[in-house]
Amino acid sequence: MNTAEFLTITSAVAPEKEAVIFDGKRLTYTDLNSRSNKLAHALRGLGIGKGDPVGVMQVNCNEVIEAYFACAKLGAIFVPFSYRLKADELRQIANISEASVVLAGLRYVPLVLELRDSLSRVKHLISFEGPAEGFVEYESFIARQPEEDVMEEVSDDDTTILMFTAGTTGVPKGVMLTYNSVSSFSLNNV
Repeated sequence: MNTAEFLTITSAVAPEKEAVIFDGKRLTYTDLNSRSNKLAHALRGLGIGKGDPVGVMQVNCNEVIEAYFACAKLGAIFVPFSYRLKADELRQIANISEASVVLAGLRYVPLVLELRDSLSRVKHLISFEGPAEGFVEYESFIARQPEEDVMEEVSDDDTTILMFTAGTTGVPKGVMLTYNSVSSFSLNNV
């Protein structure tokens, strides 16, 4: 099961029910699905597709949820970069994950820019929360995109999230979470 179906099904069954309340913003399931589709279309326009990693560095907010569902809709891999990372750790994780796109909150823009030349695969930088030098601003990035549903077919064993641990050697290690494991975890907790 593609985990994005949790969103598309809920938006069909309870479209006006609030899905996210954050920092004065209230998004219904329809809003969240629409914004996730717009981001998925925008990422697809950058060449992101099934199996491609997308790095995200931001504290909890609605845009992070949108980014996860957009990645799931494309079959891309959501790679959360911990907001506690130091420069060397971020460089290692970004390079190990091979993310070509990084979405980051404004407080992390200076750190990403400091490392820009050593991030071997990163081609596109997108800033949450407003404009930043060297970054495309998130709201303008998704603004003109279609709201139509995107849903790549995935297998239960495909990776949906790639999380990193510090490991005992000090070198970050990727932990692959599959669509099946995330779906099972979600359904068991409900």
